[in-house]
Amino acid sequence: MKKLVLVLIVVVLLSPVGWWVWVSYRDALFADGYLLEANAAQLKATVVTPHLEEPIADGRNVLWCSTFQLAWNEACTLIGEDIHLDDEPPMVPILNKKTTTKDDLDEPSYVALAGWTQEGIVEKIRATVLEKFGEYADPELLPESLPAFWLVEYAYLFKDLRFAVPFEPLHRRQLKFRGKPVKAFGLTKTTGRANEMAKQIIILAQWETEQEHSYDFIVELKTKSEGDRLILAKLPPAQTLAQTVHEVRRHIDASRPEKAYSGTTLMVPKLNFKIFRQYKELEGKRLKVKNPRVSRMQIVRALQTVHFQLNEHGARLKSEGYMEEKSVGSRLVFDEPFLILLERRGAKTPYFALWVDNTELLVPD
Repeated sequence: MKKLVLVLIVVVLLSPVGWWVWVSYRDALFADGYLLEANAAQLKATVVTPHLEEPIADGRNVLWCSTFQLAWNEACTLIGEDIHLDDEPPMVPILNKKTTTKDDLDEPSYVALAGWTQEGIVEKIRATVLEKFGEYADPELLPESLPAFWLVEYAYLFKDLRFAVPFEPLHRRQLKFRGKPVKAFGLTKTTGRANEMAKQIIILAQWETEQEHSYDFIVELKTKSEGDRLILAKLPPAQTLAQTVHEVRRHIDASRPEKAYSGTTLMVPKLNFKIFRQYKELEGKRLKVKNPRVSRMQIVRALQTVHFQLNEHGARLKSEGYMEEKSVGSRLVFDEPFLILLERRGAKTPYFALWVDNTELLVPD
């Protein structure tokens, strides 16, 4: 039997370093002292994926956020067709499925735009993000300027999901995750406001495992955002992240939710990380599309940032997805045998022809 893992799902609305300059949040409630700030390429036990079809391997974290998919979708819409690339990596056909779209979000929580630099798309994106998110807006992946006739696709997502009643920060070493002590929050018998906290816990599903006196379970922690759901599921993983999410939904649909009570024990590990992911698999690849305006373009940068916090006050998510493409001139290098013709426009035959197959007639260097 596979080892149990903790699957954290933030379901949004109806479903769901200069680069490293992060603006400090003005809310001290989420200033927890510890912050993991890292490039995904440096993480040994975590993979950041642009889609949900990433396999789950024992002992490895899998992190996904929809922002890169949203930016990809905007690129497809702007071009008017799915994106394909020369020697494209396996993620491309999966991204083209567009299993996540703007319909999975509420309009106030995101910005997703694409356009041409000569038409002011970078300035439009920055102004839109600042107007919508105010003090929490820090679109750090956006460059200050780009040359004309470049394409830019961008997505920004911000969610601030507070608990109406903060949970209890647990004492040191109260929770061990796979045997290692971690900081945690939750609800215990000694909690002073147990009744109010328990009302924020909904047991969506619970079932006995093969091990005696052992249960798998799915809970929802209610926040002040009625349109969003914060779901935590402890169960064996399926083969991929998408299949695991599907399994969680299957259990929820087949079960009857139960309210927690003041005697319930809840212990949840805290998280606070900022991860930068560079999709080098896409960068430098030329577009293979029918649209003649972009058929000679290549992806210059494909980036994503994910900042996620979960503690006794709630969950906070801020993420960006970014792509840019530039026109690539054709490589016209006559370094192999070639033909030279001179002819009158409209004539049936040329008046000069030379097939060059060696250097005898060429000017030596």
